[in-house]
Amino acid sequence: MEMTFSKSQSLCIDCGLCCGGLVFEDVELRDAEEALTMESLGLGVEEEEDGFFLVQPCRALNGKQCRVYEHRPECCRRFECLLLKDYKQGVKSKAEALDLIDEVRDKMKSVDKEPARRVIRKHFLGWLD
Repeated sequence: MEMTFSKSQSLCIDCGLCCGGLVFEDVELRDAEEALTMESLGLGVEEEEDGFFLVQPCRALNGKQCRVYEHRPECCRRFECLLLKDYKQGVKSKAEALDLIDEVRDKMKSVDKEPARRVIRKHFLGWLD
């Protein structure tokens, strides 16, 4: 059965950068139950004093897509990067969004990841350097 994706989901499945370890070092999980679920799916989970965290880059990332999308953690379901918000609001077209994603991917090929991080901070997280 082929899955149907919403407008926002279609951009996310063409991207996957938030799962690759460049945007987040780790992802906080809701509770021990969610941590167990993620472990049962083969994902790396770390327990710290302040909670459970999904190790990044996420083991569920297969190319640009999440192999456990239907069972992804709550924090992943809720997260919307600035680029996605701009796309949903019509500020950026899908072509513009995909161009920025490609720009980050090109910069990630370099040994120095800082140029890719700058694009992510500005266009994905809304941070100003």
